[in-house]
Amino acid sequence: MVDLKSAWRHWGCVTPKVLANMKKNYTQPSELDGFEGLSTIDKAKVTQAWKVGHVADEDVPETAKTTDGEEKAEQKTNCMIVAVRDEGAPRVNGITGEICTGNSPDRTGSVSSTEIRPKSTPSNLNEAERFDLLLSRLDSLGAKLSSFDQKFNRANGLSAIPPPDPSHLYPLPLPPPEKPPNFRKLFWTRASWQGEKGSYTYLVTAKGKLHSEHNRREILSTARGLWSDSAIKAGWHAKSWSNCGQMMKDLYVFGIERKYPDLTLCANHWKAHQIAYDHYEVWRDEFFRSAIDEGVIAKGGAGDDGYGNVSSEGESTIT
Repeated sequence: MVDLKSAWRHWGCVTPKVLANMKKNYTQPSELDGFEGLSTIDKAKVTQAWKVGHVADEDVPETAKTTDGEEKAEQKTNCMIVAVRDEGAPRVNGITGEICTGNSPDRTGSVSSTEIRPKSTPSNLNEAERFDLLLSRLDSLGAKLSSFDQKFNRANGLSAIPPPDPSHLYPLPLPPPEKPPNFRKLFWTRASWQGEKGSYTYLVTAKGKLHSEHNRREILSTARGLWSDSAIKAGWHAKSWSNCGQMMKDLYVFGIERKYPDLTLCANHWKAHQIAYDHYEVWRDEFFRSAIDEGVIAKGGAGDDGYGNVSSEGESTIT
């Protein structure tokens, strides 16, 4: 049975553009991975989203809107208080709205702060008009983020790094596999594999044969591409795989398993995670070294955990 919480966690990221791309490859929502494992109610929600071209706001679960355990920021007359670099010079990170400077103390005790008042939505708009207005604002924000990506890539010499193929990044996870008769040859559990770290001898085909050196390099290349995409486009990275956020881990596991189905032939996705335990820190050292040397990445800052939270451990951060 599909884990419904996991299956619906990322529906908040399913934009009309993503749905349109999915319709290019599938004719019915029932063809999506994991669809048959959903409940009747959830199937109806997916079908309705497929029909109208977008996910209804009431169908987006709370796990797609907020982070478990995250403390919500205190609100004051629908404003957010953010710290500033210098008095009168607010640092705004992608927030679009009317800026009204004030003298309200922030959480650090400083009296130099800025209130960001989000733009209001007219109350007389119908659902379609509100949706169009939201899309317009998202497109504007997307253009700004795209411009930032291009500048960041040029500064780091990252233009040669291709983003991963989005065709295997759909938000619905693959259903848990059935244990085949030859499961012992597949190293079904982590405990059944006794190889050395970095040997990748657990990467076997559905028949239990070791993947060729070429195939193993391709799998590692895909993993690096997924991690690079998370770091560049979302700012998600951490000192080790254990410290990465759950959303980043989920997207990586779903992505690499969709491209290489042999990796699903195990319990609890342990092979996909083992690749990360073996190779994530190697990728991270290589990926950030040139940027740190050029001064674009600052050592010792805080890193994003994959949910938009900032960890207190020493991390490399984009400045």
